[in-house]
Amino acid sequence: MLEGTTPVPNTVFDELMPTLSPSELKVLLVVLRKTFGWEDKTSPTGRKQRDWISNSQLEKHTGLSAKSIQHAKASLSAKGLLEQNEEGLPNGGRKVFLSFSGYSPIVSEKRVPSTKESWTKEKTESFSKEQIEKFKQELKEAGSFSSLMIQKEATIEKEGRRTLVRHEDVDAYRAKHCVGYIDKIGISLDSTIPYSYWHRLYGEIVKGTTY
Repeated sequence: MLEGTTPVPNTVFDELMPTLSPSELKVLLVVLRKTFGWEDKTSPTGRKQRDWISNSQLEKHTGLSAKSIQHAKASLSAKGLLEQNEEGLPNGGRKVFLSFSGYSPIVSEKRVPSTKESWTKEKTESFSKEQIEKFKQELKEAGSFSSLMIQKEATIEKEGRRTLVRHEDVDAYRAKHCVGYIDKIGISLDSTIPYSYWHRLYGEIVKGTTY
């Protein structure tokens, strides 16, 4: 990586940018600068995953008002792109640590016999209206994209960090978590990482796909 630069996940440019307001994008970029912009040898990616970023810092770096920042943070959290974890301090104070939740390092939690069937061999090339409506309902019931991904065993929480889970037994995962989706999945996917599928489907909802 070039010295003096911050690695920004491609998904920010390829999928998220058209869906974000100027205020949301500014806040998100500051979070990325304060996290991925710093090395952390204890992290799976080698980059810092979260940081305490005060509203005053966000105001300074974005030029936004306190009200606009609060709104942007709430909106990004609702979209599953920003995680805010509040922690207590020894003196009784509180700090809120921010992290970008639209990207995670991959962790293989369990190795099982691989299946010959691949999620790349499907019938169509886009999500159906039924799939999107079903996912919207599941999102509503779960409360957030991050919570739904944990329920679907696509991500796990470990020591305050969210990581992706690899499932090599695609058939078993489909039977457990893809009921109502499987007949119409049409996006090319990695056969072992279900998060890629759910994130792509979530992106369709964020972009407001209509039929």
